[in-house]
Amino acid sequence: AILMLGNKDYEKEFITKFPDHLILPLLKLQIAMRIAFNGRYNKAIKEVLRLCDKYKDLLLPDGWKFEIECYYSLACIYHDMRDYKNVKKYVLLIKEKAPDYKYLYQFDSLMIHIDDIVKNRND
Repeated sequence: AILMLGNKDYEKEFITKFPDHLILPLLKLQIAMRIAFNGRYNKAIKEVLRLCDKYKDLLLPDGWKFEIECYYSLACIYHDMRDYKNVKKYVLLIKEKAPDYKYLYQFDSLMIHIDDIVKNRND
């Protein structure tokens, strides 16, 4: 439920009161994604990469390591930025490390055409 609240004050209070809580990596990732959705992409990317480095080996309840959630988040951010070269990079990392990842299908149609899109953008 905490991940759905989106209340910035409550999130800060929770982080302060429970600095070792298991949900913190996901909560911090959610905060980074909100930064991206507010158009501050570079700041969000840096934060997601920092979180990925810090918590990458953390095993989540769905069986994947935290780094997979970070790769998905980065693919989404780069998609919003229309940086398809980096979308491809992170989608391929997910396919390599977690081929059954629950949200990978969201990029299926884009991946079919991504090389043409990247080529056309570079022409």
